[in-house]
Amino acid sequence: MVLVAAEAAERVFELMHRHPLGRQAAIIGEVTGDGDGRVELETLVGGRRAVEMLSGEQLPRIC
Repeated sequence: MVLVAAEAAERVFELMHRHPLGRQAAIIGEVTGDGDGRVELETLVGGRRAVEMLSGEQLPRIC
């Protein structure tokens, strides 16, 4: 996961696609100015769901 300023996103995306391991890179979200610190997931039908903190020991999510 890479977090970049909105104005740099397209350029970073373009550079990532040039590398064999970045060919499937995708922009999957954005930071909004809501400022309440929550992370929300937008569903396929346009609804929103809160992404809850992990319970227990917080190990890195390795996919």
